[in-house]
Amino acid sequence: MANSEHLAKLQEGAGVWNSWRKANPGIIPDLCGAELSNADLRYAMLGQAILSGANLGLAHLYGADLSAAPQRRKPPPGEPQLGAT
Repeated sequence: MANSEHLAKLQEGAGVWNSWRKANPGIIPDLCGAELSNADLRYAMLGQAILSGANLGLAHLYGADLSAAPQRRKPPPGEPQLGAT
């Protein structure tokens, strides 16, 4: 489930989102499972954001930075990691 604060910030628009990302470089945005269909994400700095399970269908991604976006979220403490023995 996406972090509600991160999702709310993204919904304010790419300009606000990008300013927040620049001011908080140590935060990895968790948008896991977010409903982003038809969202205007043009030029949004989404690099390293956790997007697994997010619905990006018909999202406007022109110029968006999706570099180094992890494929899976890290499990919470105590939850087993997939593939771990």
